[in-house]
Amino acid sequence: MSSEEEPSHAPISRHVVRRLFMLAWPRRGWFAVCLLLVALSAACDLTLPWLSKHAIDGAIVPRWVLLPTPDAALVAQLRAHGAQLLDDGRLAVDLSELSAGLRTDIDSQHRLSSARWVEVETFAAGSLPLVHLHDGRALAAVADWERLPWRERLHLRAADRATLTRILGWFTLILGARLALGWTQSFLLQLIGQRIMSDLRRALVAHLLRLPVAWFDRTPVGRVVTRATNDVGAINEVFTSVLVYLVKDVFVVVGVLWLMALIDGRLAVVMAAALPCVLAVSLWFRARATASYRELRRTLGRLNAFVQERLAGMRVVHWFAQEARTQREFEHINDDDYRAQVRQLFVYGVFMPLIAATGTLGLALIVWQGGASVGAGTLTLGALVAFIAYIEMLFAPIRDLAEKHNLVQAASAAAERIFQVQDQAQEDEGGGQQPGARALGRIEFRNVWFAYQAERWVLRDVSFVIEPGQHAALVGATGSGKTTIIALLMRFYDVQRGAVLIDGVDVRELDRAWLRGQFAAVQQDVFLFAGTVRDNITLLRPDADQRAANAVTFVGAERFVTRLTNGLDAPVNERGTTLSSGERQLLSLARAVAADPAVLILDEATANIDSDTEQQIQTALTKLLHGRSALTIAHRLSTIRAADVIVVLRQGAITAIGSHQELLQTSDFYRALTRQGG
Repeated sequence: MSSEEEPSHAPISRHVVRRLFMLAWPRRGWFAVCLLLVALSAACDLTLPWLSKHAIDGAIVPRWVLLPTPDAALVAQLRAHGAQLLDDGRLAVDLSELSAGLRTDIDSQHRLSSARWVEVETFAAGSLPLVHLHDGRALAAVADWERLPWRERLHLRAADRATLTRILGWFTLILGARLALGWTQSFLLQLIGQRIMSDLRRALVAHLLRLPVAWFDRTPVGRVVTRATNDVGAINEVFTSVLVYLVKDVFVVVGVLWLMALIDGRLAVVMAAALPCVLAVSLWFRARATASYRELRRTLGRLNAFVQERLAGMRVVHWFAQEARTQREFEHINDDDYRAQVRQLFVYGVFMPLIAATGTLGLALIVWQGGASVGAGTLTLGALVAFIAYIEMLFAPIRDLAEKHNLVQAASAAAERIFQVQDQAQEDEGGGQQPGARALGRIEFRNVWFAYQAERWVLRDVSFVIEPGQHAALVGATGSGKTTIIALLMRFYDVQRGAVLIDGVDVRELDRAWLRGQFAAVQQDVFLFAGTVRDNITLLRPDADQRAANAVTFVGAERFVTRLTNGLDAPVNERGTTLSSGERQLLSLARAVAADPAVLILDEATANIDSDTEQQIQTALTKLLHGRSALTIAHRLSTIRAADVIVVLRQGAITAIGSHQELLQTSDFYRALTRQGG
């Protein structure tokens, strides 16, 4: 696996974060809406335990106490919270209206755990002893009230039932709002994520289409496909599952801590004592999980690359009886991946129980301390229940940290790889010149020197001219530079010295799209796209129907095309695997005819086919070459004897130029090639 495939061992860089932010920036309005929805949804979550507290303290648990008159200052405080001074001097206090601190002040003078009183309906009280408040309400001692049958008790507490009904209505309304907010937020996030993915893929493919051929020569196709599919999907997860929800988690944690402090400051301090442990565990997890994740990505990348390569070359594996060796190599790589998986599982297996244990410990402390306070009367039961619910809400984001960490790591690595591709320099568009709708076809190489690497020259001072309408051939041993000449002519690469000219203009001064539009190639190894016969001939140019029909007739391919189901609309598999070599060559010729090029490039178009098809193709080529320049890369010299000009190459330099008969008389090297190649 190349270094490009290795995950970065550095923390998430600000550069990556900034570019991810720029991806989201065009959708900032929708993200703002999602953040608002998240804040409202979190507020709903925080409100539900608070409603439960009021339901328990305000309508379920007896909440009234009758106190002997405390000191004047405390009486003033209590009366400010709804306490009523009775005619007998006692003070009726509704505990649900008091803060935890005020209840503690009362408990220092009076035991709040003493007998409680319950609010009842006076019209149904019957003979039940009552204490009447000045506002018309009545209280009954719990000891008296509990002696009544449950139906009578239920009837007597009509006011509390009304309160419960009202709270239940709010509960239902908030749950409905939470459901609607959650659905809307989730839908919008997914919609935003899909649009970001679509924009990113569009930009990535547009960039790939403008990268130089040299980049594709050194980059495996499978890796490029992964960038546009898996890596883009990983970035999408950050926007749909992490970014907004992380804000929600922060909002919930801050809100929970604030509400805990409101309910009971002492219990909040007890709970805060557990947070350093949680922080320490989280930091340990982050360091270990990052290392294990990187190792897992490395081993998984090796595993995927090995399987993909061996499956693609399965025929070679069988030809050379390499099944056992391939199995051993796979088992070794698979074992590395297994061990990396186990190490990651160990990290997660330790983190989750530690967080659970810390949460359980915090809950136990709260139940122990809060239960004692409820027994003493300094904390209401509803407050304790709400506190326990808030503890669960506090630890939920921490438990989700593992999943979010994985998603962030995956997205960071994916973004880094995608941005590496996007940072590759594109081909320049050339000087912009377009000498006309169609080139004359004059080709000149003027003292050309070229090397793929440093000064390891592939071409050395190459000079030759092909006049318009001439058929030229390039011959030479493997590695002599024939294919490189074609690549320079198409400006897949630029020369280091000298110049390549079309109609007297340096190709670097020409508009690149115009330049390549002047050529068509008929190759030995024909590449057909998945689609239809028509699409592969016209490459989706305008006037497709007429172009395809004319091209098929011109090259004499109508005989086999008409045999296909649906004719020109017959489906073609990727690389044309359902067609014979000859049929693929005929389609390649038809493609060249449909392009109507000024210059035709032939890469031994009749190799590896039967004699009948070869004769058919040669006839089509004769018609196709009429009136246009052509350049042939010759492998079998018998096929280029009729060429007007033959350029003989040896180790990147031209040794001779001339016709076939001239070269037989003047070039010993050409005669040797003729004897070897036929």
